[in-house]
Amino acid sequence: MKERQMLIGRAILPLALLVIAVFATPLTVSADVLAPQSGSDDPIAYQSGVPEGLYPHDKRTGVAAIDAVIQAVVTQDADALAALIAFSPSACTTETGLGGPAKCTDGEAEGTVVQALPIGRCGAGSMERADSDLGPLYENFVGSGVWLSSAWNVGSEDGFPTIEEAGVAGQYRVMFAASTSDTFRRVATLDASGNVVGLSFGCGTPAATYEGAAGFILPPANSDVTPVPPATGTGVQEAQPRTNSYLVIASLAVMVVVAGAAGVAVIRRRVQE
Repeated sequence: MKERQMLIGRAILPLALLVIAVFATPLTVSADVLAPQSGSDDPIAYQSGVPEGLYPHDKRTGVAAIDAVIQAVVTQDADALAALIAFSPSACTTETGLGGPAKCTDGEAEGTVVQALPIGRCGAGSMERADSDLGPLYENFVGSGVWLSSAWNVGSEDGFPTIEEAGVAGQYRVMFAASTSDTFRRVATLDASGNVVGLSFGCGTPAATYEGAAGFILPPANSDVTPVPPATGTGVQEAQPRTNSYLVIASLAVMVVVAGAAGVAVIRRRVQE
């Protein structure tokens, strides 16, 4: 009898350890699954007050660089946005007036290369110097009342002349708006390293804003546009594959059953001997 109990114990021990491993395995769910979607019937999951066709403030793309911009805007953190900015070299001009190239300061000759940020606006855009006070501009960009609209891979010519003329190689764009009919949209342009290299306060129709896009990473909410992967070879973290925890647990459950059956077979064989 004692020998039989020892055999049973030896067979059950691996099975018990496997069961513990199954229940100790954390259930991971993709952020895309947890992020509420526009049109959700769940009043808790779906943030109230989100305009139709836009995303709630906890929506993310899975691309770290883009999500950092989203976080700064939806939390209205101008300092966080400023920390993401990368300036570009630009030849200054001694001409005065709104818009156009970066303005030379006293003592700087025409064409002196300075660091600046391209800013797109309705009408004439401008190159804003890095050594100027850009705080109000950043605060305006992250101003209250805007929501995530979409994110896309930059095309060859997609309607952002100020940034294109500055020679900035944009990789992604992410757009925010107060509503789908809002003609005052905020668009951040990111380069291949994930830096924000341009800000735009655009106007016009969404179609004009998206013109030339090389595919949506995050399409406009409630649209039938199929998302595409982030552009590769950029050095920017891409969206990670969704972890299918249910498949993992099901596989472990099968292992438990198989191990249990094997244990029972061993016990029977030993008892018969």
